[in-house]
Amino acid sequence: MFRACLAVMAISLSASVSRAQSPTVTAELERLERASWVAWQNHDGKFFSDFLSDDHSEVGGSGIANKQSVVSFVASGACTVSNYSLDEMNVRQLAENVAVVTYRATQNTTCGKTKVPSPAWVSSTFVKRDGRWRNAIYQQTPAPSQRDLTSATDSLRKLVQSGFVPSVAYSVSDRAGIVEEGAFGFADVEHRRTASAFTAYPVASVAKSLTAIAALRAVDAGRLDLDRPANSSIPGELPKSDVAGVSHKLGVRLQRQHDSLTGYVVATAQLGDRPFLMLPYYLSATRDK
Repeated sequence: MFRACLAVMAISLSASVSRAQSPTVTAELERLERASWVAWQNHDGKFFSDFLSDDHSEVGGSGIANKQSVVSFVASGACTVSNYSLDEMNVRQLAENVAVVTYRATQNTTCGKTKVPSPAWVSSTFVKRDGRWRNAIYQQTPAPSQRDLTSATDSLRKLVQSGFVPSVAYSVSDRAGIVEEGAFGFADVEHRRTASAFTAYPVASVAKSLTAIAALRAVDAGRLDLDRPANSSIPGELPKSDVAGVSHKLGVRLQRQHDSLTGYVVATAQLGDRPFLMLPYYLSATRDK
């Protein structure tokens, strides 16, 4: 009986793995997704009427559209798709009747006088009903283009040229790595030493955002309790004072909400004889003044 149960479990697990990585499902959903782009280019509303589920939702920059709206818009011919390409397509079967297709779409499309943002990252969720796969949710997230990047760096250059700041360094990256990096202006104005992507700048209150992210990740990992006194997480003692009517043992949550007023007291310590990269010290630097 025990071995029989193990055999059933093994077959069940094998079926789950097989279903999640089914080449048949992958091929079918890739075919359908690519066919939808052909239909989009050809203004084939009839295709979308059959392709979309009755409860379909399309999420875009202008809001959320239902099946009827999508079918009507495609068939209207309001947009001209000159060309497009679909790359990095991946299919993940989340359950027996649910799968999501993700990929990068680049298109040269104009709707009226408006250029459709491109490239974009796409997630397309399918459900299998009555033996057929239909698209239930479609969403595009525009990816930064080279034109967007050029516009951003031009703004940084103009900021330096205006004299507002002596220099700016920047770095742009995606999941594949660094896309572009550079700098404008002088790191040392007196000696005319130019800035570079490696020029160091004071991070000031940017550390608060970085620390908040690190703190919440530590909470998720069970390594930090936001409601315990901060003194329980760091060496030494934080001030116990009655400032602005607040008298208590300072807690991490309160400090993160900028209510602790311990700012420079602990910030100075972290730059002195205490380790610089101690999370609790960052958490304590909650006020600039």
